[in-house]
Amino acid sequence: MRPIKILAPLLSAVLVGCAAPPQPTGQRGGGMQRIAVVTDPPGASCAGIRPDVGTIAADPAGVVVIPASGQTLRIECTAADRAPGGTLVFVEPDANAMQGMYAAAGIFGMAAGMASGMFNRYPATASVRLLPAAFPSVDVRDTAYAAEVASVRAQGAAQIAVIRPRCSDTNAFQCQDEIAAVDAAVAGEIARLERQRASALVP
Repeated sequence: MRPIKILAPLLSAVLVGCAAPPQPTGQRGGGMQRIAVVTDPPGASCAGIRPDVGTIAADPAGVVVIPASGQTLRIECTAADRAPGGTLVFVEPDANAMQGMYAAAGIFGMAAGMASGMFNRYPATASVRLLPAAFPSVDVRDTAYAAEVASVRAQGAAQIAVIRPRCSDTNAFQCQDEIAAVDAAVAGEIARLERQRASALVP
């Protein structure tokens, strides 16, 4: 019975560390994260959209408060006399949160943190440009939307560049899934822009 008495407290400590790791909050790490939305023109009404939480409206200061996740967030904004504007907000790995969790709860805490998305963070700010609802000519309209499409493509390429260094033989499938998710988000945003371009008013 003596070995059992010795192991019981150790097992209890391991289970506690696994079931209830520390949950950092704020902009970096897990918990709730805050994204300040900057719009052009200023004063647009915005919301964050993500499949697991639905639509979360920004507060009066233009800040979206949303749970940490590994999923891409989409910000959508509306304003009078403007077409709806949006942007993709990709997650970034938070090395500080990983190190803090490992120091506090070891490998079990790391596993729980990875499952919860607490090692991902969104950028502190997101910028959204709302194009006019009407244009003086087809050329002006198409030029404006082409610039938006180019910006979305560049944003997706930058995120894939962040993902690729983490790829290895042991997690190749996960990397492929992450890259495919970025490609799908970019394709969806470009399709939205094309629909708006086609419906924009021109003389």
